[in-house]
Amino acid sequence: MCSSDLSFKLILQSQPATGYRWEVVSIDPAVLKQGETLALQQDSRLSTPGVSGPVTLVMSFEAVAPGHTQLRLANRAALPQPGVAEQTYSADVTVR
Repeated sequence: MCSSDLSFKLILQSQPATGYRWEVVSIDPAVLKQGETLALQQDSRLSTPGVSGPVTLVMSFEAVAPGHTQLRLANRAALPQPGVAEQTYSADVTVR
């Protein structure tokens, strides 16, 4: 069995005002579980008045048991915009 102190964090940039959100699209829950996600507002001087500015997301993950999983995330919109490519992030994770 794995010790619960085996964890890591991903730090991703996001712009919620665009309607796009980072979400986990692939993970083996028998190996890895997602913990909390913190959204840290960046300097408000960087945003357009009346529009929320960039946000730094800190996503936590914790090992559940030994094994291998591919962690995949996508930055998706509820209503995708034509011609706007979806951002993705992926990592191979091995828990020993």
